[in-house]
Amino acid sequence: WYARALEKTRQTRKAKQIFQALSKHRGFYGFLAADRLGKPYQFQSQPLKITKAQKQNLLKKSAGLVRARELYLVGLKGFARIEWAKAIAGFNTEELKTAAAIANDWAWHDRAIITVAKAKHFDDIKLRFALPFYDAVLSNAKAKNLEYAYVYAIMRQESAFQEDVRSYAGALGLMQLMPATARFVARKEKLPPLKNPNNLLVPDFNIKFGTSYLRYLLDKFNGNYLLATVGYNAGPSRAKRWAKKYGCLPQDIWVELIPFNETRKYVQNVLHYMPIFEKNMGVKVKPMRMDKIQVEGCF
Repeated sequence: WYARALEKTRQTRKAKQIFQALSKHRGFYGFLAADRLGKPYQFQSQPLKITKAQKQNLLKKSAGLVRARELYLVGLKGFARIEWAKAIAGFNTEELKTAAAIANDWAWHDRAIITVAKAKHFDDIKLRFALPFYDAVLSNAKAKNLEYAYVYAIMRQESAFQEDVRSYAGALGLMQLMPATARFVARKEKLPPLKNPNNLLVPDFNIKFGTSYLRYLLDKFNGNYLLATVGYNAGPSRAKRWAKKYGCLPQDIWVELIPFNETRKYVQNVLHYMPIFEKNMGVKVKPMRMDKIQVEGCF
């Protein structure tokens, strides 16, 4: 923002120097700086380098990890997470990294993400932005004409791929849908009615309803990903209200003026997660979807 202020006071050379330094970093502001300069994004990928021997040694040392895996495999996921948390509680940094790699091998992605964060290693983007539920994501995204990376970015922010997660507010599953929202989507899209809210804990079911709701929001906001993302987190009425209030401002300033801290961070994360998922999927990496907000009276 200092660089943006320098631009306004025509100190463009100094502003460019700041943008150059910032554009080397992965993240919302790093990507904004890269966009400002017309440069490709830097992803700073540093995969964990954990050997097979390290994994085997840790599993021999920690029976708790083995118990957690067995509980996870038989579907007792809540007990499995408790066992996992107790097992890693006393681990040092290298052991945490090894445990994260083990969880990733087991396709237990939410524990891998949480454990590698506990180790403060944030640059293994293959592990932190994995591609689980791939067939369900691609088939439903394609059916709803959604960008695959957008579905993944929403899912990653909402649940970190924990399929049985329940929020205090009552949102359920991978894409954190409220039962009332799912019922609305079912009526709107002529889907089977939601008779049991626990069905939203089934990945295929949740992704189907979640992508349908994303499509509804994008249609409501004329394909504007920025407003649809706000609407997914804070509700479409707030997105519409904030668009009207701040819509004449540049998009980066608009995001900063989102009055809810949670929603502001949510939007920043989803927008910069999309290029990361595009990179991991091996498709063309596009600029963040900072779509212009069209409001009457703006010039």
